[in-house]
Amino acid sequence: MAASIRDQFVKDIAQHRIDIQLDQGVFRHVVFKQPNTIQQLFSLTTTPGRLVYGGDMGCFVFERLPDMFQFFRSCPESRAPNFDYWHEKLVAVDQPYGSWKRRQYTIHYLWACHAIQWGIAQYDIAKHTEGGA
Repeated sequence: MAASIRDQFVKDIAQHRIDIQLDQGVFRHVVFKQPNTIQQLFSLTTTPGRLVYGGDMGCFVFERLPDMFQFFRSCPESRAPNFDYWHEKLVAVDQPYGSWKRRQYTIHYLWACHAIQWGIAQYDIAKHTEGGA
């Protein structure tokens, strides 16, 4: 199931662009969407110790490190998201996200995890390009 979610995610965000709306240390608000539409739009918002994913797949709040982008960078985009470990850091959600005991998660949770991983990678590329390095 996770592989098919990844394939669907890649298809869904093929035309997405990044819009960094706030970038002040660990205070960030980054929006990802296709031009001229809000279909499959999602955002990543961080404050010290917290990352909020919001979008068509719901809202998920994670807490762990002061810089949550750093936390999610520990799993590079070349590997699948660490759904189980990330689940342990989930402190709020706007919908059922699956059963921890059975390790079965909703499509929304899996898609959001892929979005977080991909979004942070896009942010890093944008910051690297912006810095001229």
